Amino acid sequence: MQFSQKFALDQTAKFKPEVERTLTQITGTATRVELKMATGKVLPLVRSEVGREAEAAQLDQHQRETEAREHPMIRKAQELFGVAPKEIKTP
Repeated sequence: MQFSQKFALDQTAKFKPEVERTLTQITGTATRVELKMATGKVLPLVRSEVGREAEAAQLDQHQRETEAREHPMIRKAQELFGVAPKEIKTP
């Protein structure tokens, strides 16, 4: 594995034996991982489907909250009470 940041390399190195042990169990063959600093351009890691879905859900939640804050009834309540909502819960 190649790292573009020294901190990430150091943090991963702490768990290297556990990673190797887990990979060995999964693959059924002795597996060793080499960790080093990248010498050139490092390609970004591919996001997992779960990561993409979580990001999409978070974006959707943010959009719903933004829409709710702009709703005429919320705006009227803000004017009437002179405060802004701390939190808006959406389904």
